[in-house]
Amino acid sequence: MSIEIDSEQDICSVEIEGSRHRAPVDSLRIGTDAEARLSVLYIDGKRLHISEEDAQRLVVAGAEDQRRHLMADD
Repeated sequence: MSIEIDSEQDICSVEIEGSRHRAPVDSLRIGTDAEARLSVLYIDGKRLHISEEDAQRLVVAGAEDQRRHLMADD
């Protein structure tokens, strides 16, 4: 999986299930999948687990950060 950010046009593109999805970076949401303990990218009506590094890159580029901090289990 490769997330591409076109900073000149502020467009993000990613392949999900064999289809390429493109959307303006400011329309993206980054959330948290508490069960999987991963960040999630919401793009074009789809969701995709992503690394924290990719989540941070997208937030810096202008995506909405809706991640929640999870507490470690005892």
